[in-house]
Amino acid sequence: MYAYIIRRLLMAVPTLLMVSIIVFSTIRLIPGSVVEMMVVEHGYAQNLEELEHELGLDKPILVQYGKWLWNLLHGDLGKSLWTSRPVTKEILLRFPVTLELALLAIFVSILIAIPVGVYSAVRQDTLGDYIARSIAIACITLPSFWVGTMVIVFPSIWWNWSPPMEFVSLFTNPLQNIQQFILPALILGMIASGGMMRMTRTTMLEVLRQDYIRTALAKGVKKKTVIFLHGLKNAIIPVVTMIGMLLPVLLGGSIIIETIFNVPGMGILTIEVLNSRDYPLLSGIVLCVSILVVMTNIVVDICYAYLNPRIRYK
Repeated sequence: MYAYIIRRLLMAVPTLLMVSIIVFSTIRLIPGSVVEMMVVEHGYAQNLEELEHELGLDKPILVQYGKWLWNLLHGDLGKSLWTSRPVTKEILLRFPVTLELALLAIFVSILIAIPVGVYSAVRQDTLGDYIARSIAIACITLPSFWVGTMVIVFPSIWWNWSPPMEFVSLFTNPLQNIQQFILPALILGMIASGGMMRMTRTTMLEVLRQDYIRTALAKGVKKKTVIFLHGLKNAIIPVVTMIGMLLPVLLGGSIIIETIFNVPGMGILTIEVLNSRDYPLLSGIVLCVSILVVMTNIVVDICYAYLNPRIRYK
């Protein structure tokens, strides 16, 4: 197992290198120069050439990338072009906020999807199954921005209530922090649970038709024990893949919900960085998300071996 993990980490190096090249070059193709914005709109310097030289953007892109990669290998992601603060510090300020939201959303999605998916499979073609499948389809099709907007607008009109919008750290006031995060986490978790419900139902139906399940039932083993101990453990492997991929997806895709509920996380930071053309900061954000994707895939593979003893890594 340890040898497998080391091999996967080594294989991730060229992947991350390719990602860094694509991000570093693509962001500079976005219309509008950061130097022009800083000089013309904000008066950071007297002329373009002076500021471009000061920021090191007058050098060839290969030279800029080589310098950025060399600093990266030494643990330095560079500094923000606008604030001159270290990129690492900027990311560490926002990353825990989005991570908390993503983990809460995953918890909500698991809490909804797995019980409903198992119930739908066990009660196949009953009224409860049809209702569960309808809920799953609704969760998939409803857009998060519409649900988030409705959650804010209608309660404020009907009951003169709106969710808290002022961010409070979990360590400062845990109760107020959870109050702000509960609604966006419910919305993200509900939408993420749709596909997970359908996957749980499909895999459970396949497992419940297996011979060992029928044999266990014929021997008099309790149905709940067969379903949850024998059936769910084998059916959950594809669902674990979905759960594992939810974390990087939510970290990178919570921009709209963070904007609606005024959550100062990575999503809002990404919008700000794109608008300001802050090249080092955006490169750092994408690289961190890419590393998280790689690490999540390794963790998911390890979970496979635990859930299914037949899976062995060498």
